[in-house]
Amino acid sequence: MPTFNETLDSEPYTLGAFDNYNKLNPLKNQNDGKGSINHIGTAYLLKKDKPYEIPQHTVMTPPNGVRFSVVSCDYHYDYKCELKGHVLDDSPVETNDEML
Repeated sequence: MPTFNETLDSEPYTLGAFDNYNKLNPLKNQNDGKGSINHIGTAYLLKKDKPYEIPQHTVMTPPNGVRFSVVSCDYHYDYKCELKGHVLDDSPVETNDEML
C-alpha cells in the first residue's frame, strides 16, 4: 500500500484545456476582392497547481484512515511538498480488503 506522500506524489498537478476559435475581422477597404479575414485556430492552456502550505498541528485523515498531526510541510520545489506528521493514538484503524 502506498504511503500518504507516495499517494500525494502520484496526484496530477497540471490542468490542460483546448479551445477552438473563429474570428472574422472585417476590412475597411476590400483587398483583392475580399471584405474580411477569417482567423481559425486552436488555443491550449496549461496550468500548474501549486500546493498550499499546511500549518503545523493540523489534524489530517488520509484515505487509509490513520489520523495524524502535521509536524512539517517541506517544499521540494514549487509544485511538490512533503508532509511529515505524528500519528494520533485516538484514531481507530479499520481495515478492509482494499487496504490489505
